[in-house]
Amino acid sequence: MFPLIARLAILASFIILAYAPSLHVPFIFDDLPNIVFNPAVHPENWGQLHLVDDGVNGKRAVAMLTFGLNYLWSGLDPSTYHWVNIAIHIGVAFALYGLLATLARAQSRSAALRANATYFAFAVALLWALHPVNTQAVT
Repeated sequence: MFPLIARLAILASFIILAYAPSLHVPFIFDDLPNIVFNPAVHPENWGQLHLVDDGVNGKRAVAMLTFGLNYLWSGLDPSTYHWVNIAIHIGVAFALYGLLATLARAQSRSAALRANATYFAFAVALLWALHPVNTQAVT
C-alpha cells in the first residue's frame, strides 16, 4: 500500500472534495442563533476568548470555542467556519484511521485482518468520513 503520508493525503482529499460544495453556503438553521446572533461567541480580542465557553450555559464548550476562534479570524464569514469544520473532520478521520490500524494489528485474532490492517483501517475511516450522517456536523 502507499506510504502513510500518501494514505492520509488521499483521505483528506476525498473529504475536501466531498465537502467543498458547502464552502459557499451561508449560515442557516441553528447557525443563526448559535453563531450570528450569539454575542457570547463574538470576542473582541484574544483575551476574551476564555469567556466564549459560557455561550450556551457551558454546553457545547468545544463548539463554542471554535466559533469564537473563527470569529476572531474572520468575523462572520461562513466559509472560514466551514473550512475549520472540514479540518476538524479530517483530523478525526486521521485519528480513527490510526486507532483502527493499531487495534487491528495488535488485537485481532484474524491473521488476515492483522496482515491487512492498513487496508481495513483506511476503508473504514474513508467510509466514516464520507458517510452522509456526518454532513450536518461538517457543513
